[in-house]
Amino acid sequence: MSRVLIAVTAICLTAPAGPALLPAQAQDSSDFVVLSHFDVNVRTGPGLDRVIVGRAQKGTLFPLVAETGDWYEVVLFSGAPRYVSKALAYHLSPDEIIPGHGLELPASGDSTLSLISAIRVETGRAEREAEQLLPLSLDAERHEALRLLFVDQNLLLLFEERSIQPAAYWLPEANALRI
Repeated sequence: MSRVLIAVTAICLTAPAGPALLPAQAQDSSDFVVLSHFDVNVRTGPGLDRVIVGRAQKGTLFPLVAETGDWYEVVLFSGAPRYVSKALAYHLSPDEIIPGHGLELPASGDSTLSLISAIRVETGRAEREAEQLLPLSLDAERHEALRLLFVDQNLLLLFEERSIQPAAYWLPEANALRI
């Protein structure tokens, strides 16, 4: 599905933006959701009719915020609530994390600096894309919801390309990465 179609759908279906999760809420969360299937849709709300933010692969970890019916509420990069189906994922407590889950940041300082730079580029791109599709001057709330959607889309792809777990973004040692 093209980014423009996703954006237009988001404008039409996304309710006005509510307050985003505070980063502290994600940092305080000690539990995770791990995807048990390939190409799992991450959505803006708990339901198949909600906008798809992006797709994630089997083994991907997200910080768990809450459970809502048949859905896990997780947090991505923007801090906005996102959802994955319980049928496609499972709860993972911190004591169940193993080295194979890859919940770690790049080992070298150069790799971390490169990641910080790439995060800034993708975050700036998200702002430009949101402004092109729905200028801030027309509807500030929906523009912000669209911007957050693009931040999550862009950074989800970036972390996948670099083989970094999205949950690593919320590790205490990742403060320098956060937008």
